[in-house]
Order: sequence, then C-alpha cells, then structure tokens
Amino acid sequence: MVFGCCKLNFTSSSVCIPSSTNQYWTRPRRTIPTSNIMEKQRHPSSESGSSTKRSPTITQKLAKRLGFTKTYNFRLFLLTATPMLTFTLLRLPYLRLDAVLSRSISPGDWFYYRTGWYRFAIALHLSTILPVGILMIPQFLPLLRSTNRLLRFHKLNGYTIWALVCLGNIGALMIMPRAFGGGVDSQSIVVVLVVLTQTGVAMAWYNMRRYQLDQHRAWDVADDVLVGGDCEYEGCDARYGAGDDVGGWVFHRYPVS
Repeated sequence: MVFGCCKLNFTSSSVCIPSSTNQYWTRPRRTIPTSNIMEKQRHPSSESGSSTKRSPTITQKLAKRLGFTKTYNFRLFLLTATPMLTFTLLRLPYLRLDAVLSRSISPGDWFYYRTGWYRFAIALHLSTILPVGILMIPQFLPLLRSTNRLLRFHKLNGYTIWALVCLGNIGALMIMPRAFGGGVDSQSIVVVLVVLTQTGVAMAWYNMRRYQLDQHRAWDVADDVLVGGDCEYEGCDARYGAGDDVGGWVFHRYPVS
C-alpha cells in the first residue's frame, strides 16, 4: 500500500489519486464551450426568458417634449413651478382693488390704499409683481433654448421680467410706510426684499452679458425664489381678511367710505 502518493499526469489532463487497492482513479476534466459563455454575456436574461423593452411613461414623454433630458429634473420643475403658478393665479383677483382687495386686507391698510398716492402705489406693485410669478415659469423650460426663435422669446421674456421686478420694487417702496401698519419690522422686511431682488437682477444681467450661463441661471433661480417670497409676503394680508377677525367684522359693519 502506498500512502501520501499523488501522481499528476499533465499530458492526459487528468488527476490521479491513490486508493487502498493501489489502483488509480481518474477524473476527467470538465470543459465548458467558449461559445456558451459568450452567449450568456451577451444575453444575461436568456435563461429566464426573453426580455421585453419597457415603453416610456407619460411623465417621460412630457419631459422629453419640454426638453428635459432627465426625468427627475422635470419632477423638480413641477414641484416648484406648480405651487408658484397656483399661488399667483389665486392672487390675480387682487387687481380688482375695490371689489376684492378691499375685503381681503386689514381695514387699516385699506384706509390708505383706497385713494391717492398709496392707491397708485399698491396698484403699481400688484400689477407688476403678480405677472412676474407667471412669466418666470417658462424661463426654466429647456425647450425655449432649443432653437433661435424660441431663444429670442426667452430673452424678451427675461427682460420683461426684470423690468417688472424693478417697477414692483418701486411700488413696494412707495407703500412701505403704510404696509402692515408701517412698523419698523415690516419696513425692514420690504427693504431687505427690495435689495436682494435688485441684486439678483443685476447679477443675472451681468453674468448673461459675460456669457457665464451657469452663474446666470443660478442668480435667476435665487431671484425668482425671492420674488416668490415677495408675492407671498404681499398676499399674506389675506389672513387678516374680512370675517376672519374682529377688525374684518367691524370693517364690514361700518365700511370706510
């Protein structure tokens, strides 16, 4: 009997292992055809059946139509643009000063807004800042930058937004001494919003003239967020609307004429 003896035959491609009967047991080498490996690499799902290509969803089709290359960018656009558009559309009736605005703000504010200088100021502010909330939404659509004709509309719309923001800030400064009671806190908020929005407009224009498009978009996004905050700040006077507090009840019971 031979123990601890192992014979390796490289010519026959087999392994010989000794046994107690001094006879050699040969295990043949298993070979896998190369063609089968290549087929599995090319078609990994061939074993589980033929794979079917998924059709694009409605969101993907709409995002592609609007020029978005990635679907999550389109979802982020909807997440921010939809509340802004909804809020602006709900505040458009405020342009009717006597019919709607007079019943939606506090009696103290309407006492000054009903005639004269402050009536012109609030009309100027609302008629310029509310359209900005609608016009700034198409600016972030990649479709408007795809062709030269649409790019012209993008530029014209951008200049219109900047002009309206400047006029809206002028109106905000005009009503600042009487808005929300004219206190130091409300005047400070108005001044800060005016300075920040004007800085955003100036930096966006500066980067656009220098063809720094990434910085131009960044400043435009920041400026639009600030303009949205300005619209919400002006619209939050509705929480003091008629019927919501004692002042509204007194205002309706004894209207200011």
